[in-house]
Amino acid sequence: MATRILIAEDDIFISEQLKNVLIDLSYEVCGIVSSYKKAIEFLENNELPDIAILDIRMHNEDQGLEIANDLKGKNVPFIFTTSFTDKKTVQSAVNYEPKGYIVKPYSGEEIAKVLGKVLDELQPKFLLIKDKHMTLKIPTNEILWVKSDNMYVEIKTIEKQYLHRAKLTEIQSLLPNNTFVRVHRSFLVNREYIDKTSIQAVYIKGQEIPVSKNYKENLKSIF
Repeated sequence: MATRILIAEDDIFISEQLKNVLIDLSYEVCGIVSSYKKAIEFLENNELPDIAILDIRMHNEDQGLEIANDLKGKNVPFIFTTSFTDKKTVQSAVNYEPKGYIVKPYSGEEIAKVLGKVLDELQPKFLLIKDKHMTLKIPTNEILWVKSDNMYVEIKTIEKQYLHRAKLTEIQSLLPNNTFVRVHRSFLVNREYIDKTSIQAVYIKGQEIPVSKNYKENLKSIF
């Protein structure tokens, strides 16, 4: 599932440009708001975004800071953008503890770099699974793929293989969504370990993993 991003920006040209950049980077823009009031309406009536990109100054007021305050209460991380670099603005922004800070005008490369860094920091580093009376911590960066097998999933890592009672969708929700991609109703793979792809399969460590028609679109974001 793509990372859902909310944009708060009062300049229509900039918000559309940013939207296109994010879509090209395989993110989902779940909403665009141009004021504090519209942001609050969105947050009250829609599923919360995974992260928000907020312009600090909208309509000549620091409405981005007000939105940030509400997002903090909902545990939604955010990144500030602004064309103001004076000490007062910067210090005010820092006090809200943003995950990132981007100065306008910015490039698509800057957006990609900051978002990638922030999302990487926010992603879980371990997958916790039950093994009898113990809880195992599996480093997510060591997982090659996860395969559904009826009521269980097979979790294949670099060194071992684990059998865990769960649905594939449950495991997918616990893993970094910018690293793991669904390629088949029975397979979730770590894109970092994909050696090559074809129309019908991906290959990891010499293992051929099928790609079904319903998930072929996901392959576009792999390389």
